[in-house]
Amino acid sequence: MFIESVRISEGRVMLAPLHERRMHDTCIEAFGRFYLPQLSSIEIPAWCRTGEIKMRILYGEELEEVSFTKYNRRDIKKLKIVEAGRDIDYHLKYADRTCIDRLYNMRGDCDDIIVVKDGKICDTSYTNIVLTDGYRMYVPSSFLLPGVMRSWLIASGAVQIGDFGISDILPGNQWGFTHIMMINAMMPPESAITIPIESVVR
Repeated sequence: MFIESVRISEGRVMLAPLHERRMHDTCIEAFGRFYLPQLSSIEIPAWCRTGEIKMRILYGEELEEVSFTKYNRRDIKKLKIVEAGRDIDYHLKYADRTCIDRLYNMRGDCDDIIVVKDGKICDTSYTNIVLTDGYRMYVPSSFLLPGVMRSWLIASGAVQIGDFGISDILPGNQWGFTHIMMINAMMPPESAITIPIESVVR
C-alpha cells in the first residue's frame, strides 16, 4: 500500500503534476500499470475550500481511500542525528513506515530525527530538509524519499544540491549553515519548520 499527501491551499490543489507523476511512477514500478484518477477529478468538500488542508490518498492495486483533514504543523524544537543501516528503503511513499518508525523511536528527548545513511545527511522522519545560511539554500543529494516540494525547488532553481555529512549540520560547519528547514508537500519554504543548527543533537 502507498500514500500520497497533497496540500490544498484555499481550495487549490498544490503541485498537482508532481504528485501525479510520483503516483504514476509508483504504480508502474509496483504494479506495472497506472489506474488512478487525475487529482482534478477528485471532488473537494466545501469545508476544504478555505485554509490549509491535507488530502491523503491511499492506494494499492486500486484506489482505497481519499480523506481530508485540516493541517496542523508539528511543534519541532530539537533534532536528533540517527544513523540508518544501508538496507533501509523508502524510495516509494509506502503506507507502512516501520523502517522510519524504528529510527524515530531512537530520538530520545528530541522532537524528530535527521537520518544519516552511509555518512550522508538525508531526511527527517517526515520531511526533506533544506540547509541555509540565511541567503543560500541547499538540499542534500541523499534522501530517503524524493519529495515533491524538494523536486519543485530543484526544478525552479531555488535550491542547490550538495553532499553533506554530519559535520555540515553542526555549529561551526564549513558552509556557514545556520538553520535547517523542514519541507514537504504541506510545508513550502515560506512556512517550513526552521531549526537552528544549535538545536541538532548527536
